[in-house]
Amino acid sequence: MFLLPAFDPQPREVTFKQRAKNFDFVGAILSIASIICLVMAINFGDALYPWKSGQIIGLFCASFVLLLIFAVQQNFSWFTTVEERMFPCHLLKVKEANLLFVATACCNAAGFLPIYYIPIYFQFSRGDDALQAAVRLLPLIILLSVTIIAQGYLMSKLGYYYPWYVVGGALLLAGDVLLASVDENTRVAKIYGYEILIAIGAGAFIQAGYATIQTVVAPADTSYAIAFMMLAQFIGIVFGLSIGGAIFINEGLKSLHTLLPDLTDAQLRGVLSGTSSHAVDVVPEALRAQALSAIVDSLQKLFIPAYVAAAIAFIVSIFLKVSVLLLQVQENE
Repeated sequence: MFLLPAFDPQPREVTFKQRAKNFDFVGAILSIASIICLVMAINFGDALYPWKSGQIIGLFCASFVLLLIFAVQQNFSWFTTVEERMFPCHLLKVKEANLLFVATACCNAAGFLPIYYIPIYFQFSRGDDALQAAVRLLPLIILLSVTIIAQGYLMSKLGYYYPWYVVGGALLLAGDVLLASVDENTRVAKIYGYEILIAIGAGAFIQAGYATIQTVVAPADTSYAIAFMMLAQFIGIVFGLSIGGAIFINEGLKSLHTLLPDLTDAQLRGVLSGTSSHAVDVVPEALRAQALSAIVDSLQKLFIPAYVAAAIAFIVSIFLKVSVLLLQVQENE
C-alpha cells in the first residue's frame, strides 16, 4: 500500500465513464451468469434437489443457453469491440495456446482439491481442530510456493518449458492417485509424502502458462494471452472445487443416510461440516467411528476428479512443442 508505485496504463485525464465504455459489460454478465448457474447445479444436485428435478435441469439448461449466447456475442462482438471483448476468440485457432489452456485449468483443479480437502480429511480422521488441520497442510503449501519461485527462475534461464509440464504433470498425477487411496488409518508420514509430490508437480507448471503462452502468440496478443491463462486458472479452481464438493456431499449423505436413518438431512449436513463444529455429537457414540469412516471414504472419492484432471494435464503436456524457447519472449521485449 505504501511502497509499491501506482501504475495506471491509461492517461489520467481519461474519465471513469470513458473507461467504462471499454469494458465488455454484456460479456461479463453472460459469462458470470452461465458459470453461477452451472456451479449451483453441480453443488445443489442430490444435495438440495434430486438430479432429475426441475430446479437442477433448469439450472443446467440456463447455463448452456447463457453460454451459447455468450459465445455468439463474443464471436460477433455485440455491444463491444473485437479489441475489448471479454474472451479472446481468435486464440482458439492457436493449437499450442489451447493445449496450455487445458493444462493450466487441469493443473489448478488437481492442485486445489488437495489444498482444500486435506485439512478436512485430518479433521475427520485425526480429530484435528481447524488450526491443527491447517498446519498439516504446510508441507504442501511451503513446497508449492518454493517450487513456483524456482520454476519461474529456472525456466527463464534454461528456456524450455516442455519438461516442466511433462514432469510436473507426472508427479501431480502420482500424488493425486496416492492421495485417493488414503483412509482413516493411513500414516501421516505417507500423506506428507503425497503432499510433497503434489506440491512439486503442481508447482512445476501451475503458474508457467503466463510466461509460456507469450511464446506461441503474436506480441500484439500478449494481453489477450494473459487473460486467456487467467480464465483457465479460474475455471480449473472453480469447477474442480465444485465437482469435488458435490461428490463429497452426495457420497457422504448417501453413506450417512444408510448408517443413520433417524437423523434429518440438516443434521447429516452438519456432520459433514467437520468435527470441529461439534455437529458430530448428534451421532450415537457407538456409531461415531463408522460414521467418520464413511465420511473419509467419501473424501477418497472426491480425489478421483483430481487425478483425472492431473492425467489430462499430463497427456496434454506431451503434445506441447518441445523446441520452443522462452528466451523468445525476452527478445521480443
